[in-house]
Amino acid sequence: MVLMAADTPNRMEFRPGTNMSISLSGDDHKELSGYWDSLSKDAKITMPLTKAAWGDTFGMLTDKFGVSWLVNIAAPKAQLQLAPSTWSPASRACVTSPRHASMARIG
Repeated sequence: MVLMAADTPNRMEFRPGTNMSISLSGDDHKELSGYWDSLSKDAKITMPLTKAAWGDTFGMLTDKFGVSWLVNIAAPKAQLQLAPSTWSPASRACVTSPRHASMARIG
């Protein structure tokens, strides 16, 4: 998990007392959603914790003390999808075009 703090970007209005936010990021869904649940008690939810356009689970809130929080839970790593003509079941590998001449090991 990563804990990060940031101040107000230049493009946003500066208001003393609300000029920072704290971000929790990682891939442990259970741990991070537990933090979200705790922080969201008596909080103002800016953006519910839900799947975001970039594939992660993301939410924003201001806790009961006035601290802005961002929580980002990384999406599980996608498995490589291969075209049937490039798949080799014997080696469990895929060979790309001769120009690239590379191989990708598939779990």
